[in-house]
Amino acid sequence: DNKDNKDNKDKDIHDVIYPIAVAKEEMRQGNEAPTFAPLLNLISAAAAKINLKMPKAAAVDHPTSTLVLHAKAGAALGDLPPYEAFSLGGPFSVRGYSHGELGAAKRYVEAAAEVRVPLAPVGLPAGTIGYAFLEGATDLGSGAEIAGNPSEYFRKPGSGVSYGVGVKALGAVRLEYARDCNQDVGNVFLNFGERF
Repeated sequence: DNKDNKDNKDKDIHDVIYPIAVAKEEMRQGNEAPTFAPLLNLISAAAAKINLKMPKAAAVDHPTSTLVLHAKAGAALGDLPPYEAFSLGGPFSVRGYSHGELGAAKRYVEAAAEVRVPLAPVGLPAGTIGYAFLEGATDLGSGAEIAGNPSEYFRKPGSGVSYGVGVKALGAVRLEYARDCNQDVGNVFLNFGERF
């Protein structure tokens, strides 16, 4: 009996990984007036995989760490005006860059990895999370295919990588330090809302 109880306790303290997959897609179509013939199609898809690692005996609201892997890609078919182009860079694309700083794209790929750790065990309020991230994006050379080539005109690189650390508190308020690897410069940002 004692051996069975010990085996059950050992099973309860082993870590369990709970994978969560999130997928999102978007499709837009522009039509030419007055015929309403298709002028352009924009297709975008994103996927994120979140792995929560926690003791079996713990409740879901006591995670010990989280790994988030994120990928996003998009393409435009047809004539793409510059104002409809995919914008690369910014707090919801590649952190460390301002919105659109990497360029405008007709096709693109983004990828990111983030490790999250709850900071309540070190005395901060419950729900406060610290994290580190690495992310990047590329226009796959498609910036030149947009009318007027805005990426070249504004001297945008077309791709970039960043890394950094941050703290999320008060719901979805994010204080982040991100390093722009194109210019080797770091900045502090205050953002609102979830990245993934």
